Amino acid sequence: SVETVGFADILIPMTELFDVAEEEKRLKKSLSKVQADLEGIRKRLAQESFVERAPKEVVEAERLRLKDLETAEAKVKSSLTKLKTP
Repeated sequence: SVETVGFADILIPMTELFDVAEEEKRLKKSLSKVQADLEGIRKRLAQESFVERAPKEVVEAERLRLKDLETAEAKVKSSLTKLKTP
């Protein structure tokens, strides 16, 4: 990985710091869980009966959780991309 600090580029050989294959496996497992959770929340929020009958606080909490999970999904995907980029 190359990072820019001030005016200098610093090369950090990430493959020597940790097991890339294990990290990729961990990230993929995390991504699968996040995507499964996202699917469940999206289905719940898509049901009119849930949105109409559930207390407003519950619906709002689910919407916030959805946003948090979307952010987490993006971060994990970004980490996977960075991991694969030399």
